[in-house]
Amino acid sequence: MLSAFLAGLAFLGLQLVRGTCQVRHQGEIVLGQSAVFCAWHRNIIPLWIAALNSPKFENQVWLNHLHWTMRPVHLILYFLGIRNLIFGSTGNRGKEAADALVEQLKKGASTVVFLDGPKGPALLAKKGALHLSSQSQLPLVFLDVTMSRFFKVPFTWDGKRIPLFSKIVVQYQKPILPNEKSIQSLDLEFKSASENSGISA
Repeated sequence: MLSAFLAGLAFLGLQLVRGTCQVRHQGEIVLGQSAVFCAWHRNIIPLWIAALNSPKFENQVWLNHLHWTMRPVHLILYFLGIRNLIFGSTGNRGKEAADALVEQLKKGASTVVFLDGPKGPALLAKKGALHLSSQSQLPLVFLDVTMSRFFKVPFTWDGKRIPLFSKIVVQYQKPILPNEKSIQSLDLEFKSASENSGISA
């Protein structure tokens, strides 16, 4: 009951913040095209806001932690239209969960992976997105999020950012084919994309 209350409160907050912002999606991604989308963990909140009422985020299957403290997040994702969650993490059915997600991706679903999540280090890409792309043979698409105005949440490992009265742009970078690049080159490329963004990285 408490989880539902907290999730409802957070979702209402997202709706209120969304009302103060302008959101624009840019890039060559075609609606319905399956991909392994990826982003930095610090941009999870602006991405949630961008997902509100957006067909760009349909047919999504996400991995998430099963721990009870994550229950409000599970409900927020449900409210956002992400109805298919697979539970697992490193040390807790992580491999089985990843294999189950790959099977869903092969059937036409998409997912979003936060490259440096769930605990960092910040802006250091891990191998999860690359593994999912390789196993499913879907392209990787980096979501570069820029905001004209935001504030950083203090004492968060990722420097989590919340927009307010902001112009949010979600730039869909050029798809990267499976097995095309190493995790090291991806890490550098995604950092460069963020640093060269038009508004604010």
